This record gives sequence, C-alpha cells and structure tokens, in this order.
Amino acid sequence: MDAPNDLRRYPRRPILLDAAEAHREAIRYAPDGTVTIRSAEVARQTGQDVVVVPPERQYPAIRATLDDLNKAISSRANSPRMEGGLSLRQVYDIEAERYEALTAAAMAEGRMEPDYGTYVFDAARCELYLVAPERWHRLALVTSNSKLMADPEGVLSWAEVRARLESAVVGFAGVSVGGNILEGWLREARPRRVKVADPDWVELTNLNRGERMSLRHVVASRAQRFDPANPYDVPRVPKAEYIAYESQLVDPYLEIDVYADGLTRENIERFLLGGDGEPRLDVLVEEMDNMDLKVLVRQVAREHGIDVLMLSDFGHQAHVFWNPFRDVPDGPLGYGADDETLLAALAASKTGDRSKVFEFVGALCGPDYADDEFAAWIAGRGEQPTSSLPQSGATAMASGAIGGKELALRVLGHPLPPGNRAVYDLRRRRVTG
Repeated sequence: MDAPNDLRRYPRRPILLDAAEAHREAIRYAPDGTVTIRSAEVARQTGQDVVVVPPERQYPAIRATLDDLNKAISSRANSPRMEGGLSLRQVYDIEAERYEALTAAAMAEGRMEPDYGTYVFDAARCELYLVAPERWHRLALVTSNSKLMADPEGVLSWAEVRARLESAVVGFAGVSVGGNILEGWLREARPRRVKVADPDWVELTNLNRGERMSLRHVVASRAQRFDPANPYDVPRVPKAEYIAYESQLVDPYLEIDVYADGLTRENIERFLLGGDGEPRLDVLVEEMDNMDLKVLVRQVAREHGIDVLMLSDFGHQAHVFWNPFRDVPDGPLGYGADDETLLAALAASKTGDRSKVFEFVGALCGPDYADDEFAAWIAGRGEQPTSSLPQSGATAMASGAIGGKELALRVLGHPLPPGNRAVYDLRRRRVTG
C-alpha cells in the first residue's frame, strides 16, 4: 500500500492494473475490441468515472514479449541456474506453456485476453498497454546485457549480479544531464526503484540533450489551461515528472519517487535517507545548477556515508567525479580545493563578479575544466549565441552513458578511477585523470 505523501503518485504516473483483477472489476471488452475502464485510480487521474479506449489505442504486448524472449534466452547447457536447479531457459519454457494454455482457454470461452500480465494505462494519451508479468517484462529489458556486468572477482552468478543491481537505490538531483545518467543506469542495471528531483520544467532548448524529451513535453495540453482560448496560459511539464513518466513507459514496474519541487534544505535528508516507506540512497547523482545546494547535499551525504557521483559536461569534455563518502567518511567535498577554499569560493561567487562563479567551479571540479571553445565562452571571446552555460548534446549523451556504467561498476564493487576522477575529452579522443 502507498504510504502517506507517497511521492511515487505523481500526476502523470502510468496506472497499473493486474489483468486478472481488472477483468473481474475494472475492464470490459466490447465485441469490436473497445475497452471500457471503471477504476478509482483511473477516475482520480482523469476526472472521469468511465474511460473508453478504442482498439487503435490498445497495445497488447505479451505475446511479442514472450516471442522476443524465446529468441533471446540461451538454450545452452550453461544457461543461468534458477529456482529448483532449473535453467533460465527451462523456467521460461514452463512459463510460455502456461501462457499458451491460458490463452487457449480464454479463446474457447470467448474472452479477449487471458487473466495474465498487467494492464498499463497511460492517461496522458488515453492509451492502454497489456504487458507480461514483472519478471518476464523486466527480463526482456536486460537479457541482451547478458553477463557483461560482473563483480570484480567474477564469482557472483548471473542471478546474484541481477539481484545486486536491482536492489541498489540511486537518487538523481537534477535531471537535465542527470536524466541522461538516469537513462544509462536504467539501461545498464534495470533497478527496481530510483529517486529523481528537479524544480525546473522542460524547455525547448533542453531538447538538444534531454533523454526522451520531445514536443509532447514542452508544454502541457490545452486541456490543462485554466482558459483553453488564452494563448498566454502556458502550463509547463516538470522535468522530474517527464523523466519518470517516460521511464515507466519502458518499465512500468519501476518505482520512482518524484521530487517535482527539487531538493531543498527541508527535504534533502528525506531524499538521501528515506523514511515513510521511501528507501535510503546507496548513491546520489548530483547534477544541480544551484551552487549552495551542490555543496550542502555533499555535506549531508558525507555525514551519512552516502557516495556522490557527478558527471560534468564542459564543452567537449565529460568529467567524472566521485565523492566516495561510503569508504572515506572524511573525504573532501570538491576536487580542485580543500573544503575551506571551496566554501570561500562559494561565498565569493555571490558577489556578482562572474569570474568568481568560475573560481567556484574550478574549486569543485578541478582547474582543468575549461578548454577549447568552452574556455572561450567563459572568457567572453567570439560570438555568444547563448546567455546560459553552453552544452553539447553529444557530450551530454556521452556523460549519460559513462555515468550509467560508473554506477553499475560501483554497485558491483569495482574500484573507482585513480583520484576518484576521470576526464573524457571527446574532441581529442583521449581519457585523462
């Protein structure tokens, strides 16, 4: 049951209905395939007691999922061992036979679908999906990863590696580049739960780097205006909600705690430590713009022994920086300076002197962050098309991939890079420390 003030219940959250229960209580099929939904949760989100979904907005995906798994799962003798000593292939074959039997019985009884799987209702688009049970849907999302990710000693079984990655809880504070890192982590690990926090909304200028961003996220629909005819009424889509929504349309079984107001001094400890049914973080990914919060969240994370990862996209460079507070509880907050110098640079950054802002960035990230065209922008040389920090879409995408891999390696116990830092220079095609 959802806890009070459960942040997983954000407005755009796709609604899950167990197929067997839904067929008894919530979902009815007409002979032409049209679905009528009567559900308290659907009514709460849509404001309608009855929702009608025509066949062209229905996507039953279970057979496709099982067919895809049949092709992907190894039939070799070294297929992973599962419950009862059976191989993964054997367990799958048993499940596929069960589904075929249920489908045959449903057809014989004139029912459109068997009591199997989960309906996923996307209220934002009035679309209805029917997906395989959690185990098999999520397996299809990781099967191609094979056992590319392993512990350093290589002693954990495939199932043990999966269990470790699935149970890790990572929080993402800032989901512009942070959203790309979230995407990398989801693709690499397929965890069961994550947390996301961002106080901003999606802007068209974010689309050069925002994972899964598109026109449907730039503004909310006309129906959400107070006055549908008022062109000045422009409801926006919160970044934290957009990324949660899109991620759950890949894995509807994923749980996401959505902090649509971002991190604040009041909620940082809840975000990091959990409570009221919310889990504690294993790792924080920090990608916020607010400089005070960048320092404060590290101070709180250090106090509680929670690792912090930051991927900074500086022009053509992706900077990896770890604060390994789990292992080094008295470690420094920044890379380029000690804590006293970092805090002094933070204070100086508020004087209105633009150069002091970049002194703080150097104290946090290291003095080598500025190079090439990015350094020219900082110095104000040449043409300046943007008033905000220039960001390369390709560097942001690379940062997401690198960050996802870094998180998986850390969770599985691999050592951090020397100095807890690595710099990927995409222009010069090199990696430095």
